[in-house]
Formats: sequence, structure tokens, C-alpha cells
Amino acid sequence: GGLAWNAGESALYFPYRDPEKLARCIERMGEDHALRAHLSGMCYERLKMPDMNYRQLIGVFASQLEESVTHCS
Repeated sequence: GGLAWNAGESALYFPYRDPEKLARCIERMGEDHALRAHLSGMCYERLKMPDMNYRQLIGVFASQLEESVTHCS
């Protein structure tokens, strides 16, 4: 769902309410430096994408807020 959309390839995923899979993901992260470095790098790449770039989104949010306020007046 939402996490996968937000994180993309910068995270490990596990099924909802599956503590064993969560534990395995945590263990992988602790044991694998290359995996941690890869996921960290992917996080920075994800932040460069237009739908996650806060500098680009500020203008969009400001316009939406202004439009909402205008319609409420």
C-alpha cells in the first residue's frame, strides 16, 4: 500500500502482522552492510523523484491551499 508507494525500492517489505518476516528483515539489515548502503542510496534517489521532491511539492501544496481557501470564502 502506502509504504510501498512512498519508499519504492528503498525499503524491505514484509506482510502485515507477520512478526517473523519483520524479524528476518531486521536481521538482514543488521547483517548486510551492502544491503543497507543500497537501500540508503535508493532512498536518496527516491527523494529526487517529482512526487517526493519537497521543493517541487511546496508550490503544488501552496496552490491547492490557496484554491481551498478561495473556495471557502
